[in-house]
This record gives sequence, C-alpha cells and structure tokens, in this order.
Amino acid sequence: MNHFNFKSPKEFNIFPLQSILSSGHSIMTRFAVAVLMVFISIAGTAQPGNDLCSNATPIVLNGGNICGTTIGAGADNPNGGADCGTGADASGVGVWYTFTGDGQVWDFLFPDMSGWDPEVNVYSGSCGALTCVGGDDDSGSNYSAQFSIPTVAGTTYYVYVHDAFSSSTSDFCFTATPPT
Repeated sequence: MNHFNFKSPKEFNIFPLQSILSSGHSIMTRFAVAVLMVFISIAGTAQPGNDLCSNATPIVLNGGNICGTTIGAGADNPNGGADCGTGADASGVGVWYTFTGDGQVWDFLFPDMSGWDPEVNVYSGSCGALTCVGGDDDSGSNYSAQFSIPTVAGTTYYVYVHDAFSSSTSDFCFTATPPT
C-alpha cells in the first residue's frame, strides 16, 4: 500500500499520513507518522530573508508602502537588552532593514494592526557593533510606531522591526519619508 502521494518534488500530500494515525497500524508507526507530521508543519514556515542584520533589506523609497513579515523570523537582541528609543529592550522576533542617511530627517510610520503592536529600533554602525539612534513603540495613533530620525550623510542605518510583545509575528507595511 502506498501511503505517500508525491505530485512533484516540492509538493507532499500529508492527508494519507493522517489516515495512518487512525488506522490499525502499530503504535510505533502511528508515533513515527505523528512526529513526521509535526516536522513537516514546522519546516513549512520559511525564515524571512532579512531575519539577520547582515541580510538587512534596503529601504527603497518609491512613495508607497514597504511591506514585510516577521512570520518565521527568529528572535534577536541587538542592543544587549538595553532600550533603544522605546523604553523597553529591543528584543523579540523581528526583521532588519537598512538605509543610508542623507543629512536630512527621515520620518517613519509603522501602523498597528489587529494582534500586532510594532516596536521599531534604529541603529547606526555595523552588524555586531550597533549604536542606538532611536526608535518608537506606540507614539502614533493607537499602537502605531511613528517617529523621526535625523541622519548623517553617508551613515548606514539599521532598522529592527518587531512586535512589542516578544513572540508575536505578523505581516506588516510601513512608510519611510525623507524630506523632499
């Protein structure tokens, strides 16, 4: 009996495995299948490409929203547990963005969404040797993060986006606006 239904190398049909759990197979077979199903469900969540500071996504200003996700991201603690413009430590499940300063003030808005309270920290320096520049948690309407960062021309900045509650994750969009 073929319990597996491979349609393509990337597609795996898990439903025949579920039938093994309720059928007359041995307890060891059912346990092995249950463990396999858990592994498949965990492996199905991809890690965002900008999960690490070293892979920060460049902020491209196109006049619209910049969207991303913290779903599947790992926790980070970029400031060693110290606060960075938020009154709380900059830790939690988050992702990284980067931009180069132009000597002007950049305005950021990270709107809150149902079940997600954005907290944002901005650093200068290099990954592994970051210096806090500022950040925000809840200065905008409701629980939005809204703040301004004065920049130095040619300086690289790193923006760490995460939820104020360390384990919450979400898709999100934000705006970054330098003066025109």
